[in-house]
Amino acid sequence: MTAYTRNNEICAIDSKYISEKKSTFYLISDGVLRKKFYIQDKNNKTIFKSSYKSFFNYGVLKDPNNDEIFFKYDNIHHFTKPNDLIINCLENGKEINPSIICSIKRKRSLKHFKYNVIFYNKATGNYELLEIICSPNYKNCSIYHGEKNNNGQLICKFNIIKNFMKFNFKIEIASKIDVMFMLILVNDIFYIIQGRKASAAAAAAA
Repeated sequence: MTAYTRNNEICAIDSKYISEKKSTFYLISDGVLRKKFYIQDKNNKTIFKSSYKSFFNYGVLKDPNNDEIFFKYDNIHHFTKPNDLIINCLENGKEINPSIICSIKRKRSLKHFKYNVIFYNKATGNYELLEIICSPNYKNCSIYHGEKNNNGQLICKFNIIKNFMKFNFKIEIASKIDVMFMLILVNDIFYIIQGRKASAAAAAAA
């Protein structure tokens, strides 16, 4: 992945999560149900547990040792407007900052899962757009700052590393990017896509 070359940083949660260098993480499934994952750094050190209640509900990132919740993210579904992703930061079980709210809009596509994400960039003071494009088999998933076909710049890639029945991912994040925001977004989009696949399978079987 080429370096992120725009002058401004991308910060949705906190500037302390912005890395000056390209970052690599791994999302490791702990079983075939794919409801619990471990997030590891490039040295394979586990830094978070990731789990979610259901495909269409909320997820959390927890301390891998004592299960203290650091981040909680909810999907709020709307019928007449894009859905909301609400991110809360916690300390000792209490929210420590105002909620981060992003809108997620599904885009029509026959070959890929596509979403536009509108978020408030604390680094610029503006609402900005991300485009997420993911192949159905998760072998080629990308996040762009701006739309890909309108000079959008690649800021994150996440691709599956299949290990028998498990779903493991490699996540690459460009420099000057809020890595926590990207990790939560990757988790959330995976759950959304899996939910869509489960709904489609249930409808086909009915």
